[in-house]
Amino acid sequence: MAAPETTPVLAIVGAGFSGTLLASQLLRQARPWRLLLIERTGHFGSGVAYGTQDPGHLLNVSTGGMSAWPEDPSHLLRWLDLNQAALADLLPEPIDASGFLPRRVYGLYLQSVLKEAEALAAGRSTLQRLLSLPAEMLVYPCHDDQGRSHSSIGEERRLNPKLAGRNREAFIQLMQQQRLAPPKRIAEALPANRHLGDLQPAGQHDQEIQERQRQQEQAQATEEANREIYNAFLGMFI
Repeated sequence: MAAPETTPVLAIVGAGFSGTLLASQLLRQARPWRLLLIERTGHFGSGVAYGTQDPGHLLNVSTGGMSAWPEDPSHLLRWLDLNQAALADLLPEPIDASGFLPRRVYGLYLQSVLKEAEALAAGRSTLQRLLSLPAEMLVYPCHDDQGRSHSSIGEERRLNPKLAGRNREAFIQLMQQQRLAPPKRIAEALPANRHLGDLQPAGQHDQEIQERQRQQEQAQATEEANREIYNAFLGMFI
């Protein structure tokens, strides 16, 4: 029997600006994980904001402030200089740090950033581009779902009454019409997601809840004290 896969798998839904740079940052960390970059349009890197073909659609920020890497502010400018010949049809005139790039060109830059990060991570991290979530992908509910610990995308599509037979728009409309309470285990799931799947040490979650309750009680007590002072002040003039 083959040993189970131990390589962490991280799924990034959406391959626009944020998803592309997140994937690129993770690849640059040179850690042994497998990344799934999911974009249903098939346009990885450009997204809606930078997928326009209109050369008149320009960035809102000058080129000098749009590097993908904050620690390397001239990265975009060097990329433009290196690819000047290939971009000649899109950029007839060179653009300096104070100029404003066409959004289409910036989309090409983001695609290049992702490819460069992927090449540098070869042999350590892997990146897989997906047009949708694969049916075999496991999903873990953040609420008590009749005692089930996990499901899969395929099972949810077939058996979940809220999903089966509905497209994306119909599902959104259905969920907006319902007034659902917060998931019971959302306070566990969110910290785990923030720590790349690592659950917090035992007791830490309870401590955070107690601290939030203490802060809420303190804020309520302060509000009540201020209200009493205000009422006493008004009483001087009544």
